[in-house]
Amino acid sequence: MLSVTACSSTPDWIHTLPDQPGDRPLSELTGLWVRATPSLYRLADPDAYSVGQESILIEEAAANEWRFEKTHLYAEVVGGRYRAAGFRQTGSLLRRGVWVLLSPARAWSFQDQFDLPGPAGNAAELARLPDSTEMRWETVDPSPDLLYYFETNAERSLLVPLAFERLGAVYDFGLFRFSTAPYEHDSDSFQNAVKSLSFKLHRPHAYVRQSRHSQRN
Repeated sequence: MLSVTACSSTPDWIHTLPDQPGDRPLSELTGLWVRATPSLYRLADPDAYSVGQESILIEEAAANEWRFEKTHLYAEVVGGRYRAAGFRQTGSLLRRGVWVLLSPARAWSFQDQFDLPGPAGNAAELARLPDSTEMRWETVDPSPDLLYYFETNAERSLLVPLAFERLGAVYDFGLFRFSTAPYEHDSDSFQNAVKSLSFKLHRPHAYVRQSRHSQRN
């Protein structure tokens, strides 16, 4: 379940900004964005459980220069076997209207697995993210540039990738399938997809801003 195999059948337009006016300040994106990571397994199954953390930190690195750091961490216990995986990447970002392009420049990954002592069971108690001091990160190729849809209102602010991404992989499903044309976002099909995909019980898509202040996990 911790696969990092990327799909390559996404359309080209979701990897670049639209060629149209509409520049908006990147300062509106500053802060820590977090995506929920419910267990990938049925809660009724005592032998399988997963936990995770997914976040994007956006901050000003220098005058008019903005940077992001995306971190995905996972751990699962299935049938007495522990598996952990992590992916972290940093880079720059650009914005045009409601569209935000994250352009990774550097990336690192982490994986570990081993059999737990004792009988299987109580997976929910045993599935814990590894301590940061125990992670041995390896440099890897960054994932491709990816476009995000930005939405903000009085209740919350969202960043939703046009294609679902996890652990550096970009998959061939997500918001882009509900656009009637490249960069179209006003149709009922697209707006309904934002609502339905953002907070799915299984693999939600949206990152929700938790703080306007730059802070690390």
